[in-house]
Amino acid sequence: MTRLRMRLLLLAGAAFLSTACDLLEDPVYPVRFPSGVDVLEAGSGQEWGAELFPSALGDFWLLCPEDRNDQGCELRFPDEESTSLNGITVGIWWVKTTAATIQAWVRVTDETVWDYGGPAGFSSCGLPRLHFPVRTGKRWSTGCGPWGNLEAEAYVEGPDRVRTEVGWIDAIRVRYTVERPDMPQGDSGEHVWWFAPGIGVVKRQDNLGRVLVLRHARVAGTPQTGEPSQAEGR
Repeated sequence: MTRLRMRLLLLAGAAFLSTACDLLEDPVYPVRFPSGVDVLEAGSGQEWGAELFPSALGDFWLLCPEDRNDQGCELRFPDEESTSLNGITVGIWWVKTTAATIQAWVRVTDETVWDYGGPAGFSSCGLPRLHFPVRTGKRWSTGCGPWGNLEAEAYVEGPDRVRTEVGWIDAIRVRYTVERPDMPQGDSGEHVWWFAPGIGVVKRQDNLGRVLVLRHARVAGTPQTGEPSQAEGR
């Protein structure tokens, strides 16, 4: 074996080991793809901005099933730490249920609230939950991944008064149509989220029709009325 061939083999081996180490550092999702927003319709009328998605440290949101099945409750709150997804810095949120406590990843910019989900969610691509300014009739879409890992469209259906466990709340209803070819039985389908100015997410309906409504929250240091005992000990 010539000296040149030996040198090439050593370089190839070093490159392979380097790649393997990178994959071992993140064995679940070794590759992530950035996504962008394409505004399809601007919408009209009253505008809403970042007040639809408060995210102050120390705040939390407890949402539970409408049928008061506490086994399905979900507690969310932001952390002071952040992480990097494909070179993009995202904030860490925690999601607690009776089954597990996992990280969720959110990035809030001047224009967009990006939802990167968690270990079983949209982590290979970002889903733009809100694109400011939010107006009735506004529509935006996104798509990312070399094989169309995520195709989604959001439509602002407009103001809606919803009943939650903290009372009736005036919110903005946004409908999402999501297609995930890599997980056809997962998040694909229609989702509806309700955002209230100064409060955040107050109601969610997933692609299977399951509905969670706000039971208790602390936003900007102010508790919302409801059942605070459900969120103690977090």
